Amino acid sequence: MTSTTPQPASTASNRAEKIFGALVTLFCAAFIAMDLFIILSRIFYPYQLEWMEGASLVEVDHILQGRILFAPPSIYFVPLIYPPLYFYISAGIAKIIGIGFGALRLASFLSSAVCAAVLYAAVHSRTKNKFAGLLAVGCFASAFMLTGQWFDIARVDMLAAALSMLGIYLARERDREAAPITALLAGIVFGLGFMTKQSALGIALAAIVYLLIFNWRRAFWLAFSFVISTGVVYSIFWLDSAGWINYYLFTIPRAHAFSFEAGRIISVLISQFAPIPVFLIVGLLPFVLSPRKTSLDRDHRYYLAMAGALIATSIIGRLNAFSGPNVYVSTYLGIALLVGLEAEWLLEITRQSNLQKSAAPLIILEWILLSVQFAFLLPAFIQTKTIPTQQDKATGDALVARIKNYNGDVLAPDVNYLTLYAGKTPYYNEMAMSEIRGEGNLYPMPEWPALETQINALIHAPTTSAVLVDFLPPLGNLITNCKQQNITYPNKTTFAPVAGPPSARPNIIITCN
Repeated sequence: MTSTTPQPASTASNRAEKIFGALVTLFCAAFIAMDLFIILSRIFYPYQLEWMEGASLVEVDHILQGRILFAPPSIYFVPLIYPPLYFYISAGIAKIIGIGFGALRLASFLSSAVCAAVLYAAVHSRTKNKFAGLLAVGCFASAFMLTGQWFDIARVDMLAAALSMLGIYLARERDREAAPITALLAGIVFGLGFMTKQSALGIALAAIVYLLIFNWRRAFWLAFSFVISTGVVYSIFWLDSAGWINYYLFTIPRAHAFSFEAGRIISVLISQFAPIPVFLIVGLLPFVLSPRKTSLDRDHRYYLAMAGALIATSIIGRLNAFSGPNVYVSTYLGIALLVGLEAEWLLEITRQSNLQKSAAPLIILEWILLSVQFAFLLPAFIQTKTIPTQQDKATGDALVARIKNYNGDVLAPDVNYLTLYAGKTPYYNEMAMSEIRGEGNLYPMPEWPALETQINALIHAPTTSAVLVDFLPPLGNLITNCKQQNITYPNKTTFAPVAGPPSARPNIIITCN
């Protein structure tokens, strides 16, 4: 009888472990399903989900019209300050399914799927544990709202993240005598990442530096491939633009205002990690409790370094005065990767003979904490508007019809894609032009005085029937003698983007003739 007394406790412990493990799995599946439902419900919505999507759409249309992407800034077109790859991929999709936000969002959605697939592959290849791989994907999926709903937004971020993650996965050491082919491929992928968003350069450099320390031959092949592939692609666009690509990718960003004050850095750290304390602690646990053992694990050490690079990229990006939560995508990818690796680490250490008695309670405790963390992130999916309504679409249709009814040009710098829909000249986008004007930057570009004169002439030209704006300040004293009429909406959320600034919708019609 004495020999059988521990059995009920053990059985109950095993049952509890399975229950909480199943609950964590259910949360992961639920977040993945919710992300898919939201994305598939809105991917072909014809109007902006986020206030800068329209600029991306006009840029893709610019490519499809056969025009030079990086041309001198003008009142007709100013490109966004990002490299060209995302826009060309989106243009390729648009050639197949037609011009519209669906093509751009499909590129971002597929990129998000690649992020999830690489997370799973990286964790599973290291742990041989399907649950650990699913946990990593579930952690990332649960951060959908924390990133500003960015997984399908028509912006460059998700493609840059996907290429960075794929480059990290391909660049891993595997073994000392591994053939250089994967390092060469990783260099190309990192190069494509840089040609999508400049911040991807930091991830590529981190991988090269890491391998220089631990495997210099592999670092050589990685750096060689990265430099050659990036140099070739960049040279093509440099020649095509007569060097203007440098202006948009480097000259303007150099003028960005970054705040490195302690208060700002602390605020950024809190905003990134306060919503995910359990994920952060769990992900770092192996390096806190068994630093020697973990540092000798080649894969775990490498992924820790790469997660650190991803997080650092997000922190630096958020120190930009005009950045948004979309820069946190890299942070949540890095944390999700570490959480997946930690799950197998925990199972492995609890198999040790001296820990077998406390194994189940430790695992149950972690499963409970992870469940609490997931539950904390769940309400945002329910309380936040994520899917535009039929009323939103009807309001957008009415605005396009209104623009179409004007006889002359209509300048809509905040939503120039609406004039494109109406068959009129879209002219410049306000966000892109604000970079030239120096708003949020340390100084304006030399081209701004001439452009300001041209914008003033355009507003007051007899061929311009109206100007639609979200906010008046950018036009300043250019409209002092013009009439203003407010645009009315059924409520505060109608036609407002579900991501980004909530009031970013056309609010005022200005007529100067």
